[in-house]
Amino acid sequence: MQRSGSQKFLLVVSILNLVFNGLAIIATIALGTFAASQDITGGAVGIAAYFVIVTSVLSMLEGILGLRAANDASKIMPVWILAIIGLVASVAACILSLVNGTFGDNVTNLISSLVGSGLMFWIANNIKQQAGK
Repeated sequence: MQRSGSQKFLLVVSILNLVFNGLAIIATIALGTFAASQDITGGAVGIAAYFVIVTSVLSMLEGILGLRAANDASKIMPVWILAIIGLVASVAACILSLVNGTFGDNVTNLISSLVGSGLMFWIANNIKQQAGK
């Protein structure tokens, strides 16, 4: 099966989403464990950490479904929908982290999730238009 340029790009971005967001989940859990051991966790910090984990899990799910859609363009709609949800969740996580002052601690995780969801949406939208859906 011949992949279009967008499908090849989707394959690469999907793999990167899986790797980087897997690392983001591990880093956030490690940071949360360290913060809990130092008794420096607060309600807002905990909520921000959960948002980072949720957005990372959404991005990983986008990556898994993106791998599937990279092989079959007709399966792009779940990726497109999850990318929109991921963008909204990533923006919410960024805003929450800015409000409670933890943005600096999670900047890599937040930005990678935001950029990953944005790329996935853009690619999914291209593939969706190519497929005529």
